[in-house]
Amino acid sequence: MNTDVGVYMRLHAMIKAATEAVPPDQAALSAGALQEAFLWHREAVRRKIPGTHQAEFEELFGDIQLGPAPGPHNPLAAANASNRARTLLANLAGWVDGLVQEEKFKAEASSLAQQGQTGYDRPFHSED
Repeated sequence: MNTDVGVYMRLHAMIKAATEAVPPDQAALSAGALQEAFLWHREAVRRKIPGTHQAEFEELFGDIQLGPAPGPHNPLAAANASNRARTLLANLAGWVDGLVQEEKFKAEASSLAQQGQTGYDRPFHSED
């Protein structure tokens, strides 16, 4: 697959920024904004992912419905909706980061294969 990993890295950064834009203690006031952020970022990712990952994306994120954000008159419901949207954004960010990590892994494996190495002689490490 010929992909531009930079696109995924930028999407990941945007989604994380949206997740962190509103402090958690403002949950009751931010439900609508976070819901809109999830819907917007979901569509942005949908437009950029290659066909090989489209089915997985749709299975995980395609059918998620968000109702209207409760107003401040019901702070518990609003906080619940806000936390759900924040969690969905975090899940989306994690999935996009997985695309980045997958592409990095493929590039490293390809490089090792070209060098005639397997990579099994090196310890596995994560950048997290």
